[in-house]
Amino acid sequence: MRYLVAALDHRLEGEIADAWAAWRDAYLAELDDTLRRLRAQASRNSVAQAAALHSAIDPLLPAERRSEGLSRKALWTAISTPGVTCVLNGMRSAAYVDDSSAVLGWASLETVESIYAAASGAITQLG
Repeated sequence: MRYLVAALDHRLEGEIADAWAAWRDAYLAELDDTLRRLRAQASRNSVAQAAALHSAIDPLLPAERRSEGLSRKALWTAISTPGVTCVLNGMRSAAYVDDSSAVLGWASLETVESIYAAASGAITQLG
């Protein structure tokens, strides 16, 4: 989008350039507002989905792990899944790797099937 706008800014001349500049400024302001609203809505949806997942799976987890982040709970479930021998995890930063690696020292979950079912149900209910 920036490339296209810059190209038009540099190529247009005269009256059409003035008309373009006025339209461009109004359009970009509306686009920015629309994108801000979409980001806000996406953030609210993400918070709602995370809350629904926590609510659905927390009763199935040991009490001492219920306060953990959703990413740790997901990794723990994945590495506890029978037949799974490798779980790929992003390595955005050393802190992220350290945080994620903590689950390797946790005892395996015995209720993975029910956790998957509860998570699936929560996601389905959100639509």
